[in-house]
Amino acid sequence: TAAAAAFGREDSFDADGELPAAAAAAAAGGGGGDAAGVQQLYGLWQTEEWEPPPAVDGRVPRNEHGNVEVPPFAKSLPRGTRHVALPGAAAACRSLGVDYAPALVGFDVQGGRNLPKILGVVVCEEFEEAVVQLQLQRQADKAAAEQQRQRQEVTAAWRRLLGNMWTRLQLARKYGGDADTAAAAAAAAAGAAGAASRQASGSAKDIVKG
Repeated sequence: TAAAAAFGREDSFDADGELPAAAAAAAAGGGGGDAAGVQQLYGLWQTEEWEPPPAVDGRVPRNEHGNVEVPPFAKSLPRGTRHVALPGAAAACRSLGVDYAPALVGFDVQGGRNLPKILGVVVCEEFEEAVVQLQLQRQADKAAAEQQRQRQEVTAAWRRLLGNMWTRLQLARKYGGDADTAAAAAAAAAGAAGAASRQASGSAKDIVKG
């Protein structure tokens, strides 16, 4: 009803110590002074929408579970904070000595239980750029290391393959086998090794993009 729409639940607003308007009306209406069982409703004119406390002195305000609810799960972040959703952001914060809190984006149902869904961290806005830059650099370094590892594996496999083909070619020439076929196989093996090397390089680039 229109009357109900003019009131808000007491757990959704900060009424600044005022008496709930609906409860006061019930008491004035001859309820005997006993408000037990009466729903406590405040008029919207009595309330201000609740906001989480702001960040102070580089510290992130947390809820009772030690995390921070972030949009769209929450209406807004605490003032002075930013959500960094990069994987590994928490490790970057620890390396920098930056205060952070896990970012709660919602809940997942597993085995009939609601489990918190964490994505990244919440940090004070003055540390956001440093955390992001460090984590992006770590991802780039990881991709470069993976690319180097794959190249080394491909190079080792290429050398083994060409060594085997060279041995076959020498044996074919020495004992009258089909040297032309062996040489063609060696050339094909070299081409396959080159293609594998290019594919390894492309895989490492995908890691950076991911």
